[in-house]
Amino acid sequence: MEAYQGGRTVYQLAEVFGVARQTICIVLRRRGVPTRRGVPSADRAEVARLRCEGWSRAKLADTWRVNETAIKTALAKHAQDARGR
Repeated sequence: MEAYQGGRTVYQLAEVFGVARQTICIVLRRRGVPTRRGVPSADRAEVARLRCEGWSRAKLADTWRVNETAIKTALAKHAQDARGR
């Protein structure tokens, strides 16, 4: 799965191959390919900072090689961390 290791997302690959995202994940797991899962907790503050500077969720998603939902989740978790939860 060179395309995934090269930065393509499971969503992009699912669209290319006309299968469900979960199917791509199964194939990656069977082949022993480590998968990316969201924005690392160590990067959440940077994502939030860049978002405040005007970066779009799409640009952040491309930069971190995740989907926009992962960016939205990272921003929410950062906000929770900042409130001390």
